[in-house]
Amino acid sequence: MESIKNDVMEYLFAPHQIDQIVYGDCRDPFSALGMHPIPSGGVSVRAFLPGAHSVELINRATGEKVCEMTKIRDEGLFVAIP
Repeated sequence: MESIKNDVMEYLFAPHQIDQIVYGDCRDPFSALGMHPIPSGGVSVRAFLPGAHSVELINRATGEKVCEMTKIRDEGLFVAIP
């Protein structure tokens, strides 16, 4: 998977969402985390896993690895565009 570029971040997260999630201030974390459509027609997958060094995205139906998620914050915020 290609690295997540900064110009892509604008539709992965609203700027205020990242700090809210990391610092536990997000009132509706599911509005930011999980699978979400992106303008290109695909989806982004977002996860907050404090303490994780790496995260693999797994296809639930097949159990196969789809891709490695990219860590965008040291606190454990990961994104992928499979």
